[in-house]
Amino acid sequence: MLRAITNRLLTISDIPRHMRCLGTLGLRPQTHFIMSTSTGPTDTTIRRLFALSMNRCAFPNCQTPVLDQHSNTILAEVCHIHARNERGPRYDPKQTDAERHGFDNLILLCGVHHKLIDAPENAHRFSASELIALKARHEGEARTVPMPVVELTDEQLSALQSAAIAYESGSIHNDFRHATFRVGGEGGQMGGGGGGGGILTIVGTTRIPADTCLDGEDGKLPGGGGGGAGAIQYIGRPVDTDDLAHGLRICSLVLANAVSWSGALMNVLGAGWTYIVIPSTPFRVRTLLLLTFEFGDIEALELLRITIQINTPSRTIASEYVIDVEVPSSRDLVKRASRSQYLEFDVTELGIWSITVSSSTHVLGVHHFECRTD
Repeated sequence: MLRAITNRLLTISDIPRHMRCLGTLGLRPQTHFIMSTSTGPTDTTIRRLFALSMNRCAFPNCQTPVLDQHSNTILAEVCHIHARNERGPRYDPKQTDAERHGFDNLILLCGVHHKLIDAPENAHRFSASELIALKARHEGEARTVPMPVVELTDEQLSALQSAAIAYESGSIHNDFRHATFRVGGEGGQMGGGGGGGGILTIVGTTRIPADTCLDGEDGKLPGGGGGGAGAIQYIGRPVDTDDLAHGLRICSLVLANAVSWSGALMNVLGAGWTYIVIPSTPFRVRTLLLLTFEFGDIEALELLRITIQINTPSRTIASEYVIDVEVPSSRDLVKRASRSQYLEFDVTELGIWSITVSSSTHVLGVHHFECRTD
């Protein structure tokens, strides 16, 4: 059950910038938001954390990026070493509110490792002193490695601020039940143009929130322009250990010459070959990768972000693709979905190449093939 420190009726102006969706949040009459009065990290603190993150999760050996370069989506979360709430892990009652949300008490982690360090059963492994040392090692390395300067946009900064406030084991969350997400633009006043439509970004599922309104409003007065329609974009989330425990796996991973589709079935030509004959290096190769996923009992309509890397014999990345895969909603007892992905890469050396299919830190499958000359 959700509880609140302070309950009151809110208007849109009451909601902090980082708690609003990318479009306009329309409120129906008698809509209540249950919100905590706690504060969060400052913009300066968030930007400093990102600058020392090397754009990756601070957990040892985790390569999950803070900012996904392909979609400009924030994948990491701002984690509190000492909890911001007395019901959270490692809470220190002696800290001031400013200290709880200060730079020294915060660390950037991916969602998987955030859950891992905060899980009650792992309290003995991830004490405050251990996390302080982990933060110091990661940021110490960042200070010695030259990195290009990347500035967070306002939207990316807001996403990190939201993560710092909205997620923490034992903390109080916002209740958006009975709210209307109005993504369409507002109608203009007399003689004025209507507002442009916004974009509602949904991560990790293709379900549309109830009471989402994409239509633009009519002009409010004669001569007022109508609002532009809104849009929804879907972005896959990284695979986590729960997905693997629930049966996620790749049951087929092959290269093919051609494929056509009959509904959900693939008609494949020339699949399963083990080598490519090239006239000389460098040589550009174009081919198809066929993937079949089994999802076990993962909930239908979950959307997973998958990375496909083509690796040379010397283990450098020749090419990389990112796809989103949806868990099917059919009534079949076996949840399975197939995908084909066009691949293009330059063969710069001979030998055994590999294709790695992964998500976050989890490798789901590896396919090997040889590049050779006559």
